[in-house]
Amino acid sequence: MTNDMEFIQQASKRIRGNLDAKAILTDIRKYLENFMPAESVDLNTYEPESQSLRSIASAIYKVCSTC
Repeated sequence: MTNDMEFIQQASKRIRGNLDAKAILTDIRKYLENFMPAESVDLNTYEPESQSLRSIASAIYKVCSTC
């Protein structure tokens, strides 16, 4: 079983380990799946002038290998 400090360290390592947002989200999603259901992870930014979210990247789990 992973303690809280190790969980944070491993998650942080995956986030800092790449400059490509899609690769970061894919790696962190796979890691989080060891602890909780994680079908998708998204990175968004809030645009206050338009009061909307802008999608930066997304990592989605796909069951189908031909999808």
